[in-house]
Amino acid sequence: SSYLPTRRMLCVLAVLALVASPALAGRMPYIVNGIPSLPGQFPWQASLEMGGVGQHICGASLVSEDWLVTASHCVAMGVPAAYFSVVLGAWDKDSYTQGFPIRYAVDEIIMHPKYVAEGEPSQEGDIALIKLKASVDLTVAPKFIATIALPEENENFDHMECVISGWGSLYGAETPLPNALMYLPVGVLTQEECEMA
Repeated sequence: SSYLPTRRMLCVLAVLALVASPALAGRMPYIVNGIPSLPGQFPWQASLEMGGVGQHICGASLVSEDWLVTASHCVAMGVPAAYFSVVLGAWDKDSYTQGFPIRYAVDEIIMHPKYVAEGEPSQEGDIALIKLKASVDLTVAPKFIATIALPEENENFDHMECVISGWGSLYGAETPLPNALMYLPVGVLTQEECEMA
């Protein structure tokens, strides 16, 4: 039955929401001053795409052979899950000449129940799960497609340095998106520090 994996993934979503909420609260679609990555450096990074032409709209992270995590604001458009696709193994999101890009159809999207589509950009619950129609074969291109390590329960990341990756704008609002996957080391704030910012 798919009930047990879905229930397990909802638990993962809850843990990710608790751990990542300080980082996600102020999240913007930018990697300002980003550094070009190497193909395969972030094998869990996915391009969430929309429509038949594969228009990149957001990033996502592969957490298992069947599931990815992304932001709710990326999928809260009122369109069916089948309208989205995910590309794994990509490094250059526009040209797909590097890495090992493979496109997957989306079967289901589960947004955090506290997310409000018309709400503030920094609201809690801006996290969602994406279930793929077909499982990812992690043996096909393990250098380019792999799952991200998940946190342990109650693991604390306050004041640690983490690395973000994606194809977000390098220079801020209304600027072009890079073709190459970028990354940037950033500091993790406490919940209290986020709320004061």
